[in-house]
Amino acid sequence: MTALDNELSDKPSSRTPASEHAPASEPFRLLLEINNALVRNLDLRELLAQVSGCIRRALQHDYSSLCLYDPLENQFTIHAVDFPQGAGAIRQELTFPPEDSPAGKAFFGREPLLVKRLDAQTFPSKITEMLIQDGIRSGCWLPLVGRERTLGTLNVCSFQEARFTPDDVALLSQVANQVAIAVDNALAFRQIAELKDKLAEEKSYLEDEIRSQYNFDEIVGESPALKQVLDQVRTVAATDSTVL
Repeated sequence: MTALDNELSDKPSSRTPASEHAPASEPFRLLLEINNALVRNLDLRELLAQVSGCIRRALQHDYSSLCLYDPLENQFTIHAVDFPQGAGAIRQELTFPPEDSPAGKAFFGREPLLVKRLDAQTFPSKITEMLIQDGIRSGCWLPLVGRERTLGTLNVCSFQEARFTPDDVALLSQVANQVAIAVDNALAFRQIAELKDKLAEEKSYLEDEIRSQYNFDEIVGESPALKQVLDQVRTVAATDSTVL
């Protein structure tokens, strides 16, 4: 496993964490809880909220987010964020370039990234500055490797320096594997829903076009059989096929 361990600063952290660091306990129970939460959610924001809540019961953290990568725009979008004590600069739908960011390094390297002390010299990007301004001092960035491509990153951070250990990274990597499957499914579901809506719009448009071209107002009748025949005629009227 590849990890980046920054040298610890002698200066104490500007914020005090809610509780002392405790190693993740009962990892199998945690993974089962996350799996049960993921299978019930196709919305990315609800998905992250469930995952973050499960992780927090085993591993104290102050910030988590789900970033997805757009290859056409070459940028990340924060699709979901859990940051109760944040100042609001880090928000949903925020976009940022991958260059020189922790998320970019984890994403393109396809390896978890452990940062014990976040600083703008190691990662000279705007998103790093925003995280530091909001008090983030350390974190783990984990790639979400889907079936066909790397989708983005799961990010878990803390106000405290050196908050996470290699064992924590190993546990979070297993969580990220589960999240990647759920995100892959959620994106596929979203594409299917968008395609379904598009087909419904096209069907409605074609029906309106047929009605405007083939007007049967002069045919008098209200029986269900006659209405069914007229609907069938409208359907086949635009074709050259012989219909009995």
